[in-house]
Amino acid sequence: MYLTISEILATDKRILSFYDPVPFEALTYDGVLDLEENIGDYTVTCYTPIRIEGRLEPLYEAWYVRKDVIEYV
Repeated sequence: MYLTISEILATDKRILSFYDPVPFEALTYDGVLDLEENIGDYTVTCYTPIRIEGRLEPLYEAWYVRKDVIEYV
């Protein structure tokens, strides 16, 4: 799931740069679905920029962490 910067600024989640590491426990939306997990058991922890060919601005991908371990991230 890709978002624009204006959609993310309304949240309180971190926006990482292209060089910042993603938390080890985090998964993308597709990763959660690949594990056949319930997305409702996860919460967004941060966003990372994604370069899309032909776009000047990057889009941002959400990274999810299980709600029961979010305090440890």
